[in-house]
Amino acid sequence: MLPKKIEFLLLESTPFGLRYADIKNKTIRAFISPRASFRELLKRPELNNSGVYVLFNRSSDSGLPQVYIGEADVLSSRLPMHNKRIFGLKLLFL
Repeated sequence: MLPKKIEFLLLESTPFGLRYADIKNKTIRAFISPRASFRELLKRPELNNSGVYVLFNRSSDSGLPQVYIGEADVLSSRLPMHNKRIFGLKLLFL
């Protein structure tokens, strides 16, 4: 198996803010966004496309991580419906 190069862009100039990941020569792209960067994430033109998203919750009553996986035809329309959930980190695959 050949190695792959993954490029990360720190869109808010910090490794804890909104991030973009791209695998060269592939159509896979990902955004990683903490809850604090959610508004900035929704401004991205790429979110007008379809995609898969993963919401993470780092703390739960049982102490186990919780994950919600969804898909949308238009991510910018679907994601705000989840904004009130307890999930903090959002990972999007376009």
